Amino acid sequence: MQYDAQSTKVPALSRTWHAEVTYRECGVVTGHSTHTVTISRRTGVFTAEIDGQPATVHDAARILTGSKLTVLSEVIPFPASMARALGRSA
Repeated sequence: MQYDAQSTKVPALSRTWHAEVTYRECGVVTGHSTHTVTISRRTGVFTAEIDGQPATVHDAARILTGSKLTVLSEVIPFPASMARALGRSA
């Protein structure tokens, strides 16, 4: 997803998904697996965890692509404008 100045969505600092993977071969289901996948962004660098273990972002993306996903949590940055309105530093 692309974010621009017109977007009302703010990129999350971190998201965690429950991913249900179904393996198929020639249209026949050959297996299932479930994973907890977290992708985080800090100072422009992306990191990933799969089932609580450090992983590459590429491996995490492979699991997320084509899986049945449920968002478990997400960390959204506190907008600076809202912090100023509340008298706090961002």
